[in-house]
Amino acid sequence: FVQSQLSGREIHCLYSSPAGILAKLDDNRLLLVACRNRDEIVPERLVDQRIQAVCVLQDKMYLALLETGEVVGWGKDIKKWESKKWDFSIPDDNKVPKKVLFMTPNDYHNGVSFILEDGCTILQNGILFKDDVYPSRRLLKLKDRVKHIYTAQTTYVAWLYNGDIHIWGELFGEEAPRIPKNTAIRSIHQTDGAFAVILEDGRLLVFGDPDLGGRLPTLLENRKVLDVVSTQATFLALLDDHTILIWGKETLGASVPRQLVGCRVKTIFSNCSCFLALLENGTVYFWRRRSEPDGKKVIIPDDRRIKNVIPLKGSFVVQLDNDALILLKVSREKNDKRYVMMQYRLPLPEGRRLAVMDSDPRLMPTV
Repeated sequence: FVQSQLSGREIHCLYSSPAGILAKLDDNRLLLVACRNRDEIVPERLVDQRIQAVCVLQDKMYLALLETGEVVGWGKDIKKWESKKWDFSIPDDNKVPKKVLFMTPNDYHNGVSFILEDGCTILQNGILFKDDVYPSRRLLKLKDRVKHIYTAQTTYVAWLYNGDIHIWGELFGEEAPRIPKNTAIRSIHQTDGAFAVILEDGRLLVFGDPDLGGRLPTLLENRKVLDVVSTQATFLALLDDHTILIWGKETLGASVPRQLVGCRVKTIFSNCSCFLALLENGTVYFWRRRSEPDGKKVIIPDDRRIKNVIPLKGSFVVQLDNDALILLKVSREKNDKRYVMMQYRLPLPEGRRLAVMDSDPRLMPTV
């Protein structure tokens, strides 16, 4: 079925969705591959439009940002939302920019933030806060252009180009710290209820729900951090001595798989429920977010090097330097509460090589 839909077509971009894979083709058409519901088929009005970006909301609702700055929505539940006054249009006000520059979905609710063409104005649409029953619209004007927006439940953080952050919404737990003057932000990360900010000098600032990682562990105080990744409820930090530390829901301080205690870790990854660590000796382990005594060792051929790791929802795909693919998946035993971590090889069609999984620069050999 997929072969017949894509036969002879060139794919420029892929987007994941609850109903299948949304493919942007060489003529800028969008195609929802293997969709099961007719309401999810891409509308005809988008056939000849040039698509700049696509985002997917929880209720199988899709938003396409056109190069004209207009937003078009469709999907199984779009009629339900339209009846509740869901509105993608820009307010008819001369002071409000008329085009959308980029958009960021709220993964916790069915909401989306549009950054308008001046880069400073944010228009929020949809279910934005905990007590919202119907979609609403909120307009914010910030002091500088927005680089990115992060959401954790009903808290919103905008990272601005001037190096500052702007926070609004319903913040639970620890209050947000002020960014020290003349200190740049390296990266921002979030769980479902907390944020972690890495400063350029390696210091780490956290805020939000303490149960979801919003309180800094004692073992991290006065430590420098190289990287942070997160699941829905837990943070994992790579420290400057290349050891790792976990904190958040159901973890206490340095609760890491015992095979990794004291080991030098090169790179860390995460998806919504699992972590993966690549050690400096080439060994790879992955484990679930909760405290577990053991991680699963990934079997890599001795003569092969890892080229890339692609986090998926609940699993990872590991790409080797010969383009071989390994799927790492966590499954629950039937009639059992235990989780089993499995490893599978994913065969490619004979004579075919991957085109879109570029090497992660963190995994390249050091000189």
